[in-house]
Amino acid sequence: MERQAILLAETRARFGGRSSRWPWVMVAPRRLAQPSRSAIQRLAALGVEVVVPDRSSELPWFPIFNKVIAIETVEALARQQFLWFLDTDTLVTGDLSTMDIPPDCDFLANHPQMSGASLAGGGPNHAYWTHAGRVLQFPVDRLPVVRSLDTGQPIYQYWNNGVFLVRRGAGFGATYREDFKKLFFSGAKSPVAGLYHTSQVTLPFTLARLGLRTGVLPLRFHHQMSHLVEHDYLRQVQDPAVIHYFGSLWPDYFNRFVERLMALSPAAGAMVAEHGPLNVPGGLGRRALRKVVTKVYGLSLKRHLARQKAVSSDSPVAVPPSRPDARLQAEPTKQQQVDNTGARA
Repeated sequence: MERQAILLAETRARFGGRSSRWPWVMVAPRRLAQPSRSAIQRLAALGVEVVVPDRSSELPWFPIFNKVIAIETVEALARQQFLWFLDTDTLVTGDLSTMDIPPDCDFLANHPQMSGASLAGGGPNHAYWTHAGRVLQFPVDRLPVVRSLDTGQPIYQYWNNGVFLVRRGAGFGATYREDFKKLFFSGAKSPVAGLYHTSQVTLPFTLARLGLRTGVLPLRFHHQMSHLVEHDYLRQVQDPAVIHYFGSLWPDYFNRFVERLMALSPAAGAMVAEHGPLNVPGGLGRRALRKVVTKVYGLSLKRHLARQKAVSSDSPVAVPPSRPDARLQAEPTKQQQVDNTGARA
C-alpha cells in the first residue's frame, strides 16, 4: 500500500493542477501496518501529511473499516468546507478544482454496479437491506430509488465510496463509524457478498438519517478501471480526473491496465509503467511480519463471518431494540432523487 500511496501522491503533484496545492492527508489507521520512515519522508516531500489516528481501529482485521476511520479522522482535522476522499488505489489525472459543487448538495459520489446493492422492492439482497434499515433506524423503502450504472436496474440509493465529496460539519464521520459497527455486529450478513460491502450499504442510511442532500459525481471524477471487468458505460469518459484502478497493479493485470491507461493519459500511463507492478514490499523481516499479521487478521475475519447469519426473507435476523441517536434529527429531510447524469428528478 505504500507504493500505491506514493503513486497517488506523485500523480496528484504532476497532474492535479490547482488541486495539487490543496492540503492533502493520508491516514494510517492500522498500528501493525504503519508506513515506513522512507515512505513518510517521500510523501512529505510531495506535500502529503501522514496522520495516525488517536483512536486505534476496533477492527484491524477488517481492512475496509480503515476507510471509515480515515473519514472520521480527516473530518475532525480539516477546516475546509468540502472534503474529497480518495481510496489509495486511485490516480489523480486532472484538476479536482474544476469540479463544480452544486450549492444544494452535501455529498457527491457515483452509484456503483449491482454488486452489494438491492433491487427496489425485491431481489436476493433485499432482506439484508431491510435488516440494515431496522438496525440503523431508517426504513429501506424510504431511501430514494436510483439506477445502477452497469445494468440500469432500479436500486435503493447506493454509493461507491472509493471517491466522494462531503460537506464538513454535519458529524458525518463519527456517525458513519458508529453506524458501520452497528451493522457489522448485528449478527447478519448479505447472502450475496457477506460483509464485504458493509461500508457502502451503511452509507445511504447514514446520509438519510443525517438529512444530507446528495448528488451524483460526474464519471470523469471517478473513472473505474477494474481489473476484472471493463464496463461499456465507462468508454464515454475520455478525460478522467480520478482513476480508480482496484487491483489492476498486480502482476497478472498490470500490462493490460497500462495499455488502457496509455489510451486515456499517456503521461500517467508512462508514470505507472515506470513504477512497475505491485509486489510484497520490504526486507525479509518486514515480509515475515506481514505474513503473520495477514494470517491472524484472516482468522479473525473468518471467525466473525462464521457467527453471522445470511439474511433472506425466509430467515430474518432479530434486531435488539435501541434508543434513537440524539445527534440525529427526528424526521430526516426527504432527499431528492437523482439519475446517473446528475439531473434531478
